Formats: sequence, structure tokens, C-alpha cells
Amino acid sequence: MGKQKKKNIIIIGGGRRGIAIIETLHEDEELRIAGIADRNQNSSGMELAKKLGIPTAGDFRDLLKEKKVDAILNLSDDLEVDKQLQRIGQSSNIEVMKGPVTSLLWNRLREKKALTEFERLSQMTDPSIGLEELYILIMNSCIKGTKADAGSLFIFDEKRKELSLKTAWGLDEKIIELIKKKEKEKLQLWKEQKLPQPIINREEDESLSENFKGVPEIETGMCIPLIGREEKLIGLITLHSKKKNHHFLDEEKRLFSTFANYSAQAIENTMLYKSTEHLSITDGLTSLYNHRHFHEQLEVEVKRAQRYDLNLSLIMIDLDRFKKFNDSYGHLQGDTLLRKIAQILKNSLRETDFVARYGGEEFVVILPETNKEGASVAAERVRKTINEQTFGEVGAKMTVSLGVASYPDDACLRTDLIKKADEALYRAKREGRNRTCSA
Repeated sequence: MGKQKKKNIIIIGGGRRGIAIIETLHEDEELRIAGIADRNQNSSGMELAKKLGIPTAGDFRDLLKEKKVDAILNLSDDLEVDKQLQRIGQSSNIEVMKGPVTSLLWNRLREKKALTEFERLSQMTDPSIGLEELYILIMNSCIKGTKADAGSLFIFDEKRKELSLKTAWGLDEKIIELIKKKEKEKLQLWKEQKLPQPIINREEDESLSENFKGVPEIETGMCIPLIGREEKLIGLITLHSKKKNHHFLDEEKRLFSTFANYSAQAIENTMLYKSTEHLSITDGLTSLYNHRHFHEQLEVEVKRAQRYDLNLSLIMIDLDRFKKFNDSYGHLQGDTLLRKIAQILKNSLRETDFVARYGGEEFVVILPETNKEGASVAAERVRKTINEQTFGEVGAKMTVSLGVASYPDDACLRTDLIKKADEALYRAKREGRNRTCSA
């Protein structure tokens, strides 16, 4: 069977709706834009048409002379054009679309564009897109695609076994808290539904406090869980209208349901990608960053310090007599000790500090915007905390030696900074261990 011939359509009017229709129909499989007509030759729609190579004219009748036209979509409010189109519709086979028909087409095109965007999101594996950015993209597309005024997106926290808010648009704190409360009561029920459900039903509405009664965002709120592979709960999306007595149409609910399916795919794919990426830069035993990623990050921080004239410090850490510990208590206890030391390092340092396992029983810390004095204070805090701990079932003791070096005082290059911190570390070893030395 041969390929179906495309229908030729002329669009009259190059305003905002005209642009959206041009963008959507430009590569449509069934319709071809045969031309755009607008008396304003400089309208944004006309400019777009010219860029895309679509014929343009000030008078739509000039376009009819060029090729066979199957339909005319009139987006203008020109009464004279209406009369001319009426005559054309009566005397030819050209279908003229105006009024409710154009509104319907506009809605269909808007939905099609939103669905295309969601399908793209669901298949996206762009490493530059983080989860937080993806949540915002999804929320924005859901609100635009369903003509909602507000919404929220929650992600299920596997450890805490509860939903965690990631983004909310147009909702105040008390409404967010009410959604959280209802989620705890009704999440399992919502999870079993395939279509969006009201956050508050009529019976519940009557029992609401006076603070919530008559609030449109609560009365109109609907939600749908995000379900991933093997029926795994990914999260929850809610949409709301700020108009009183507004009810989302069935087609808007179906569209919302489709959006939710695509959103679940997009989030799950990105989570999987980020998880795989995380594994490639972390140490399997301690869950700290690994040797390779440390060097990459230090290069970034050195360049940042050079560009903005900032301080930067490095702490090298080595466990004292770790081989003796392993020989005495076994390698399993040695692994447990390394994990405990990693946890102490993370708890003792700032969130902005970068902690990595350098190799074996050695650790390293990058301290951005920190001078040598500040780094020495941090190093001593780590040393004292470890010195005061006992490890393993036998309550063994462990100490560490630390070396500190700083940019620009001790070195200006990444490799030199590492060398200086390493030399300070081994001086601490030579001087008796369980101490901090600076370059």
C-alpha cells in the first residue's frame, strides 16, 4: 500500500496560536502547511514560517493560486476574511475551520506537543540533566499540558518509606502539609487506581477545618502515583486549579495519566543512570569518592581557586599500623574499621569538603576556600575523634597521621599540592605517628 498523501493546509494569522500550530504541524505526517497569511508581514508567525521555508502572503487568496489546498485554518478575527472564507467554503471542496473547530484543533495540538515532550523526557539519558532539573521540567509540562494552575511532585524515599517533596508550584505550605497527611492515609488506595483521584473527596471535604474549606486548590486537587517497572512506586504528582468549582475534564485526566506514565519512566531512567554514574566514582567498600574522581575534582578546585583567587587546602590521612590491626583481628574487621573511619571523616567535616579513599588505608580531603590554619584545625578534629574511638567487637584502638598542604602557600599545581601534603604526612609518621604536620 502506497504512502498516504499529505493534506495541504493554509493558516491565516501569525500570532501566538499560529506559532504553536506551525511548530507542531511543521513535521506532521498527515498535514503539510501550504502557506501562512497575515497582513502583518513582520509578525512572529510570519518570521518563523520564512525560516522554515513555508510560503507566506499578506492575502491568503494569493496562496490558493500556488497549489491545491484541502483546508484553511482561520485564526484571525477579521470579519472581511470570514465573508471571503464563507464564499470559498460554499463554492469549493476546501474545508474552512473557524471558531469552535480552531479551538478544538488548538487544544489537540497543545496536547500533542505536550505528549511529544513527555515522550522525549521518558527516553532521555542526558548526563547533563540532574534529577532536580528533571522534576521541574515534569512539573512545568504537566501544568501546561492540562491547563492546571498549580501542582506538586513527590518522590518515594525507600529508606524512610515515605514521600519526599521535590518541587511545588503555586501551593502554600498548609496545602502541602494537607497533601502529605492525605498521602499517608490513602497512598495505597491511590496506587491501585489507573486514573487521577481527588485528593479530598466529598465526605472528607465536609470534615475539613475552616482554614481549608472553600480553598480551590484543595477542592480541585487531583493526584496520581508514579509507577515504575515491576509496579515499583516512584512518587506522586498532584495538579490543582485556582478557580472555584472547577472540575478537570475526563480528557485532561487521561492526559494527566499519560503524563504520569512518561514521568515515571523518565525519573526511573535518570535515577538508574545517576546510580550507575555514582558507582563509577565511588569506592565500593567505604562509599567515599574513589582515587580517580579525587584527581578529577582536585583539578577542578585548583582551577577555581586560581580563577577567583581563593584558598584551597588538602589533607592526606593514613591509618597508623593498619597491617598490624589486620594481622591481629582479620581482614573482615579491617574492612569494618575502614568503613567506620570513612563515616567519622564525613561526620567531622563540612558538607562542602570532598572526602575520598586514596587507596588502601589512605584517605584524602579537599577543603575548598580553606587556608592552612583552617585545614590544620579540621585535621586535628579528625585525629582527636578517631583517637577517642574504639573499633570492632574487641574495642581496639586506632590512630591516624595527617599531612596538610595549601594553595597557594605550598603549591600552585595539582600534582605539587598532593606531593606537599604527602611529604607532610610522612613527616608525621617519622615524628611518632598520631599527629598532624603541615607542609
